[in-house]
Amino acid sequence: MGDPWPDVRKPLREGWQGPAPDGVRRSTMDDGTTKKRVASSAIGAVEAFTLKLTDSEAALVRAHWDGNKALRFAFPHPVWGAVEAEYDSPPVFSEKGLFRFVQLRLEIFS
Repeated sequence: MGDPWPDVRKPLREGWQGPAPDGVRRSTMDDGTTKKRVASSAIGAVEAFTLKLTDSEAALVRAHWDGNKALRFAFPHPVWGAVEAEYDSPPVFSEKGLFRFVQLRLEIFS
């Protein structure tokens, strides 16, 4: 398990959308309909988050990414509460006024 999520502002809830984990494996058959079966119940779902941070908070997120790129870590989900997460892609940083906005794509495991 990686380092816990840094002590920064929680992700914005506005505009949040989160798919339910699927866990269904689909196999195309030579003839007939697609075969479906449950592969696992311990799978994650990729969700996008936006964080509005100060420069120092954004630096903490960058340091977390640098040290936990491929590790699962504890994350304070804005809707589900405490979950485990993994990075799906690198964070994307932008600026507007006094704040930095960070776009995250995380695989969430509840």
